[in-house]
Amino acid sequence: MREPADGAGEPRELAAESLRVGVLELAAALVIGVLLAAVGPYGTFGQAALPERLIYWVAVVLLAFAIYRPSCALGARAAQALGLPAGSGWCAAVLAMSFPVTLAVWLASYRHTPSLWPSLEEYVGFYGSVILIGAGLMLVIWLVNRAFAPVPKLAGGPPPERMEKAPGASSPRIMNRLPPELRGPVLALQMEDHYVRVQTEAGSTLLLMRMRDAVAETEPMEGSQVHRSWWVSRAAVEKVERDGRRASLVLRNGLRVPISRERRQRLPTWVLGSAEGR
Repeated sequence: MREPADGAGEPRELAAESLRVGVLELAAALVIGVLLAAVGPYGTFGQAALPERLIYWVAVVLLAFAIYRPSCALGARAAQALGLPAGSGWCAAVLAMSFPVTLAVWLASYRHTPSLWPSLEEYVGFYGSVILIGAGLMLVIWLVNRAFAPVPKLAGGPPPERMEKAPGASSPRIMNRLPPELRGPVLALQMEDHYVRVQTEAGSTLLLMRMRDAVAETEPMEGSQVHRSWWVSRAAVEKVERDGRRASLVLRNGLRVPISRERRQRLPTWVLGSAEGR
């Protein structure tokens, strides 16, 4: 369900945590299937006895979960890459993937539908029903994910007060969390779900920690959180690019970092000055 840390933290522990969250999400989907079987929405209550409804609704919900869940994960990544909230990626994925789910559910319901293939009018009506169930299902899964996904205080190393200082008095504490081969100048931090991707001149790695904790551990480096999902080092900024009302920073490794319009008025002068100069 989650991208493993590239050499950061304990891979087995991260895999176990990801598996635990996946099992909880699947359990939530099963509970929803059982509840739908008991309620019997969309006329299914009068069409079949409870055992048949139970098989039908659990199968439908699991099918929808198998299609929606990975699509929502991809949608969240795409949204973050575009500088949008991850939730918008989930919503877009549910809207898009409800089209194939609608056809799959229609075929699974053939016994109680007028024909094997729906007409356009029947498909549109069925799509509305599917998207209501799908949106409710994925809302519950999203809440489970947010409630139980691991967000530990520490990642990739011992508590900060017990860490040995990185070489050099001015080295940021986050450097101690990185694999030795990646301990170069930190260029940027990128939030990826419950992880933070640390971009250095030597490469990048994922740390299982909160964004605000990672930003705090960049001190005494000079930088700014230019977006909800991005922090950049001042020394890494090469130029600013504008595309209409959008602006982004180009780092010296070629990475483009979006500047949030909501944060633009609160950014330090070294960002604003560069942006106004172009």
